[in-house]
Parts: sequence; C-alpha cells; structure tokens
Amino acid sequence: MAEPHGIPPAVWYKRMASLVQAAPAEVDADIIPNQFIVQLKPGIPASAILEHHQVVWELHSRGLSQRDGVFSGLEKIFSAGDFNAYAGTFDSATIAEIAALPEVLRVEPERWVHPAALVTQTDVEWHLGSISHRAENSTEYIYDDSAAEGTYAYVVDSGIRLSHEEFEGRASVGYNAVNEFENVDRTGHGTHVASILAGKTYGVAKKATVIDVKVFHWGSVCPRE
Repeated sequence: MAEPHGIPPAVWYKRMASLVQAAPAEVDADIIPNQFIVQLKPGIPASAILEHHQVVWELHSRGLSQRDGVFSGLEKIFSAGDFNAYAGTFDSATIAEIAALPEVLRVEPERWVHPAALVTQTDVEWHLGSISHRAENSTEYIYDDSAAEGTYAYVVDSGIRLSHEEFEGRASVGYNAVNEFENVDRTGHGTHVASILAGKTYGVAKKATVIDVKVFHWGSVCPRE
C-alpha cells in the first residue's frame, strides 16, 4: 500500500483511529463521531475520482460484513473546479485505509458549527457605532462574543501603561527600542491607541492581547531602523 506523505500506513491507521474516538467535552465537543470529510489532491482526472469513489465503496462494503450496518459510507460528494471532496460515515479501520490512498490530500473529522453569538454594547463612542452600523451617529456597538480573544495587536508607539484597568491584564511587554529610557508610556499616546484597539470599554477587539513595542519616548521622532 502507498505511503502518503512518506508516512507508513500503520502510522496512518493509528492516527486516523484516534480521530474516531469520542473526544472529551473539554477538548472538542463539536466533533461528530465517525463522520469525516475527505479531500482529494488537486489535478486528479474525473475518471480517477470515479475510481476512487468505487474503491471507497468497496472498502466500506467489505467492512459492513463485520459490523452492524450503522456506518453509511460515502454520503455527499463536493466538486468545484479543482476542488474535490466527499463526506461520509466510516469506522476507524475504513477511514484509515481511505486516508492511506495516494490520491487523498487530507481527512478531517466532521464537526458541528455554531452561529456566533452577538453582544450589543450601548452608549458607545462614535468610532464603535460606525463600525457595526451603516447609519450615522449610532450609539450601539454589535460584535461577536469572542471579541477577538486569542488574537494579538502590536502597538508600535510610545509604550503602554500595562496596568491600566482597560486592558484587564491583557497587555504585555514586547520590545523597547529606546532602551536608554524605562519602558513606560510618558506621553499617553500608546496607551490611548491600545485602548481603542483592545480596551474593555472603548476597544474594538475587547478580548485581544496587546503587545507593547515602544519606539518613542518624550520626542515625536525615531530612526526608521
């Protein structure tokens, strides 16, 4: 049997079988057990795709004789230009064999997708209202509840007052380019910019982490390097 990406089939079996096992709720509760999306490599001719589907059906049928029939096999086929994929329900042994076929690009577990929950902040400044509303002078800011958590904004400015309550502990030191001075914000400009980016009250991305890159001190100029 071919070795996709130089990985022996036995290793593929082990990896793919682990995907089928029910994931602990605290790790990924959205994975749907035994359901997979299989993407084929680009550039495969239509005849080879049909042959692949036939091989998948044969692998699935062979496994049915050893099971109770709860796995339906290939269910949906997707094709758009050079993109070819399909979704189906397979046991761990069958999906491992499918993953090892040379024409397969990747196999991913199917998962539930949830619409983003929206949060509405009222009595906001104009810059927030204009982001989420077409009409002028809105006093509401509507954003998804992730609020950019897990993303980073690098503030290249006069420094950031890291202890400011607006940042809720989400601001940290990145780099001080004017190392002859202490890493504090003497002008307040960097802190102001950072609060517009990620402050809890005035920020656009209210849960993002801001990284302080200090390039200015009292003056308003700095060398480009």
